[in-house]
Parts: sequence; C-alpha cells; structure tokens
Amino acid sequence: MIKIKKSTTWYKVQKKMWRHEHYLKENDIEHKMICFNNIEFRESNNIDIQKIVERNMIFNELHNIISQLDYKEKKLINCIYFSEMSINQYAKSENISYPTAWERHKRTLDKLKRKCLHLKIF
Repeated sequence: MIKIKKSTTWYKVQKKMWRHEHYLKENDIEHKMICFNNIEFRESNNIDIQKIVERNMIFNELHNIISQLDYKEKKLINCIYFSEMSINQYAKSENISYPTAWERHKRTLDKLKRKCLHLKIF
C-alpha cells in the first residue's frame, strides 16, 4: 500500500468552500430567499412547462430589480452571490470594515425583499 501525503492547503480550501456554502444557505434561510439550485426538474414525459416559465419569469424580474440598485449595492450582490466572495473578503476589497459591509449587505437584502414583495414575485 502506497501512502500519499495529503496537502493541508487542499483541506483548508475545501473547508473554507464548505463553510462559505453553509453560510450562504443559512443566510438564504434567514432572509427567506428561494434557492433555485435546489429545484429539480426530473427528466420525464411529464415536464411541467408552467413551472419552467414561472421560474424564468422570476429570474427576469430579479434581474430587473437588481439592475435598479445603485452601483455599490449591485457590486455587493455580484461579489457575494455571483463571485462567491465572503462578506469579509468583500469588506477587504472595498477597504471598509466588516460591520459596515455586513450592514450594507443586510440593507441591500432588505431592499431587494421589499421590492420583491411589492411586485408580488414571492
């Protein structure tokens, strides 16, 4: 049996990725956001076209709502949710403190939630 030395940096990276995914899931639950990655469409003859159309319409509405945000809010959403940065990494990239970034994130999510509720998306 050959023993291979496992790299500790690999484990650190894996743990960091897992913690970030866990953090994002908990945050989505806390803010009552819908995670579309968890929606499964099983391949069968009974494909529900209505659900697919509804999902695409929701994505379009979310895109429109995000496009109405100001520059800093758009950048925050893009960094955290699309570039998979943590709030701490975002704070460092913007040269602001972590509490400031956290509050900005919270305000932006609240703003998005109000707009979604106003348009009756969810």
